[in-house]
Amino acid sequence: LLQSPYQMFDITSRTSTEQNPVLESTSIFVRSNDAIADVALVQNFHNLSDVPIECVLTMSPEKSSVVYAFEIETEGKVLVSKVMPKESAENKYDDAIARGDGGFLLQREEGKLVISVGNIAPHQKLKATVRWIDTLTFRSNGSLRFWLPLQSFPMAKTIRQQQEIKTKSELEIETNHASTVPIALEMDIETSRQISELRSDSHPTIQQEPISPSHYKIRLESLPLPIANFELLISHQEPNQPNAILEKDPTNGSHAIQLTFFPLLESDQSLVDVTFIMDRSGSMANKMEQTKEMLHMFLRSLPIGSFFNLVSFGSEFASLFPESRLYDDESLKSASDHVSGMKANMGGTNLIDPLQSIIGKFSHASSDPNRQRRIFVLTDGEVVSRQMEQIRQFLGSTEAAFKIFSFGIGDGASPELVHDIASMTGGSSEMIPSDVDMQPIIMRQLMRAIGLQLEDLKIDWHSLKVQGDPAVPTSLMNGDAIQLLHIIDGDAVDSDITISGLIDSNPFQHTLNLKNAKRIEGQCIHRMAAHALIGSLSDPKARLALALHHSLVTSQTSFVAIETKSEKIESTMKLIEIAPKRKRMPLEKLQMISPPMQKPMLRRLRASKPITNSMIPQGNFLEASTNHSYGFACDAVEEWNEECCEDDSFEIPISQTREKKSKKKENKQKKQKKESSGSSYQDLCKMQSARGFWDLDAITKNMKIDMAKVMPILNSLKTVVASPDLFVATLIALAALEKKFKQAENSWRLVKAKSIKWMMKEAPSMSEKAIQDHIAQCYQVL
Repeated sequence: LLQSPYQMFDITSRTSTEQNPVLESTSIFVRSNDAIADVALVQNFHNLSDVPIECVLTMSPEKSSVVYAFEIETEGKVLVSKVMPKESAENKYDDAIARGDGGFLLQREEGKLVISVGNIAPHQKLKATVRWIDTLTFRSNGSLRFWLPLQSFPMAKTIRQQQEIKTKSELEIETNHASTVPIALEMDIETSRQISELRSDSHPTIQQEPISPSHYKIRLESLPLPIANFELLISHQEPNQPNAILEKDPTNGSHAIQLTFFPLLESDQSLVDVTFIMDRSGSMANKMEQTKEMLHMFLRSLPIGSFFNLVSFGSEFASLFPESRLYDDESLKSASDHVSGMKANMGGTNLIDPLQSIIGKFSHASSDPNRQRRIFVLTDGEVVSRQMEQIRQFLGSTEAAFKIFSFGIGDGASPELVHDIASMTGGSSEMIPSDVDMQPIIMRQLMRAIGLQLEDLKIDWHSLKVQGDPAVPTSLMNGDAIQLLHIIDGDAVDSDITISGLIDSNPFQHTLNLKNAKRIEGQCIHRMAAHALIGSLSDPKARLALALHHSLVTSQTSFVAIETKSEKIESTMKLIEIAPKRKRMPLEKLQMISPPMQKPMLRRLRASKPITNSMIPQGNFLEASTNHSYGFACDAVEEWNEECCEDDSFEIPISQTREKKSKKKENKQKKQKKESSGSSYQDLCKMQSARGFWDLDAITKNMKIDMAKVMPILNSLKTVVASPDLFVATLIALAALEKKFKQAENSWRLVKAKSIKWMMKEAPSMSEKAIQDHIAQCYQVL
């Protein structure tokens, strides 16, 4: 293909008939202690070719992961790599290759891990092990979430095996990343508290083996194809209590601590006023259907008794109501009808006018000062610098109390605008890529917005001396958590830690006695704490020294190992690149620029001549000028071939490309919806009333439920609740959400919470657990 050192985005230099090394198997071993996970990725390779090769593997674990070990096992030898300054490691690797020895290099490049294995002899086998540490995150219900991005790991087989399922043209523009290799996963889970549930929505067939109430092992003998990213949710008792783990390093006796706290900040108060400011400029055209579905769910997720309004803006702005309206069935229907008729037809992007109008009304005498005002802003555009400055000045001068939660959709949204309007008002912001579902993200922020807030947050370490300046947030919203990792100076570890603050103006305080803390041996917390400390240091020498001391891969350090071969490799190596399947790059983002010389072999070649037309495959590829150096993004070229270049013309306007992609995506969604049985969870939620209940006739008709199955449940509740038909209909709807749409739980969690609140008022003698038992009973009628 591109027989040139100028390569970009892992276009592989090869012919379509040669054999690549086979990735024979992949095993993943995970050991988690509360909110820390130690991961080992083990991959077995075999060079089936008759020539020596250099294999470059690209993988993208989570950005928070900390790589601390790299091992190679080959021909009965175990090569443990050493961490070095990046340039020294590269030079040592290059020197080994030049001598004919084997070289192994692991480094970070632009956020990715790049593993280079040089001078693999013909028919040589090797096993590569990469080890890293990561923290588990908290879900909104307090469960811990372990996430493994399997789709970002290299899992390739040979070109010949790929040819069985791919045409030549498809093969020529893809990197070697067919996910057909067997994958096994084992995980050892220990927590300080009793585990109540382990659940994987991504891989529901996991095998669970309880060792003790707080210790489980899970296995996946062979992951199903196509490979999906792995997610495990760990629910345990008392998730909202502060927790500390003390780790002792067995090599030197030092201690490190992990402190986690996920406060319960849900609120029953309904004095919340939510205004959603919606960008309806022309650029939102290909996002409107998804945005309208999100708004329908947003409306159904508002709490009972709240106030709300919808504001659309473009060059001008328009409000659904003159002022915020009480959230009831009448206002909900008006808003739903309004959302269904929305179009992206309001011109440009002028945000300052709607902000001034809405916030100005907060200061009116008629406005209730006790309302908690929250403004949601969704936009996909930029504002001119003059308007940005006007927005800053206005937000900085207003005395009204409110918080803005802002969202930038796609590459065109201004990160500066989105971040600043949220940070200046104490809210939060998120940038959402175009191909990511915005619904669960915005629902999560709504849950934060309508909950309580822990303010004036302080942590008193008492006699405990920790390294670095603890980065403690001054406040936490509903769904927020703190995870602090520190190395402790000295041996005095039997101290107290006090967490204090204000919740709804009421004092909060909790003291942890470290004598009762869980104690483990290892270096995981030490390394995570060291990595966090590196990020806070400004001195490059100090950062380098800390990374070398704790054996960490950073932007300054790399791992390197050398295999001294008895028979030196003298023939020229073939370069083989193995990369995970990536998300496609939009055509308009295809950059024709001179790519950086990143890979080890490319670094040594340092070619000076540009790519010419003769180097580029003819047909559907873009033409290249002979007086420029070009690199091609293979995913963009693939997308060009698949969606745009259906004839010999290259002059396809980007606007037509966007329109075609949008229409194709919309048709696909409609087809999936049509083929699916029953309603979607959005359709189901749209049937909910503003007070949180469903109508029995509507729910049974829509879901085609046999009333004979419903009657026993209905009769059993007639003497318990005032409106048994509405109560049972709500039970059935929630059962359907739980049973059929569990993976979308983040989108409908607030819908369920509103229903539970209504049912507890309908049946005061019934506990929340009893209601949940009735929901489970209704699974049988679905």
